[in-house]
Amino acid sequence: MAVAKTKAKAVVSTGTTEFVFMDKSKELLDIGFSTGNNIVLFGPGGHGKSELTNEFFKAKGITPYTITMGTGMTTDRMFGGLDIPTFEQTGKIEYLVENSFMNSEYVVFEELFDAPDFILEQLKDILSSKVFRNGTQVFPIKTKFIVCCTNRTREEFSKNMSLKALMERFPLELNVIWDNYTEHSYKALL
Repeated sequence: MAVAKTKAKAVVSTGTTEFVFMDKSKELLDIGFSTGNNIVLFGPGGHGKSELTNEFFKAKGITPYTITMGTGMTTDRMFGGLDIPTFEQTGKIEYLVENSFMNSEYVVFEELFDAPDFILEQLKDILSSKVFRNGTQVFPIKTKFIVCCTNRTREEFSKNMSLKALMERFPLELNVIWDNYTEHSYKALL
């Protein structure tokens, strides 16, 4: 009887897929989605942060805009690509923001905290103002809810005041780990 009770608590469903030991993560996704508060799911790799997030949106019939940030993230890539015809005709640097996260209501940033600081500082400005501003190019963002999946903690990431301010745009966070790593836990997983 106690085993069934433990297993029932350990398994959480998104409606399409069952996950083990993800009840707190699913609950936080529900809260963030319903309130519009951006969230950070952090912790060691292999615990299902990205998979649960993808299945969570899938169960709601939503295909989020997903982008892997990381050390190789560039301004062009973040903002949807450079508008080459505009540059060739006018010499102005403008971006194809319609191709970026800013044109999507639901966004998943993979490894957000690994992106270069200058990218993250631009992201902070966009999330704060709800508008992309690049000279005369202005684009009100459509983004309602962002989930960040990362291996890094807030403390590891927040190196300066600007990055700490970015974290304020992600008020909900959860360390995605198991309560324990016993034989019983692994059996429940399998």
